[in-house]
Amino acid sequence: MKQSEQYPPRFHELLHLSKKPILANFRAEWCAPCKSLGPELTKLAHEYKNRLMIVRIDIDRHPEIAQAFEVHSIPTILLFDKTLIMMRLVGAHDYETLRREVDRHCPRRNGTHL
Repeated sequence: MKQSEQYPPRFHELLHLSKKPILANFRAEWCAPCKSLGPELTKLAHEYKNRLMIVRIDIDRHPEIAQAFEVHSIPTILLFDKTLIMMRLVGAHDYETLRREVDRHCPRRNGTHL
């Protein structure tokens, strides 16, 4: 199976075409820890809007994406640079942990600030 056939073409294109790293939040509507992570990611999205793109992937609607990236537990957060996974976090985390991990794996470019 070709890489582009492992998950939907739109997500594949997004990974390849995005000029920013992509933080993918693998979740489900029925998952309580996923819901508690929502506000933390919303805050991160506002603060990091110029540095990264945040997308939500419902594993019930898109199991093929979860399978392609070996997501076995939710919530799982993957940080991509193109198709390279730079970070994997499993479970609900607070905002400071998310921010610290994103900064560690996705440093500011050219010394610029957010």
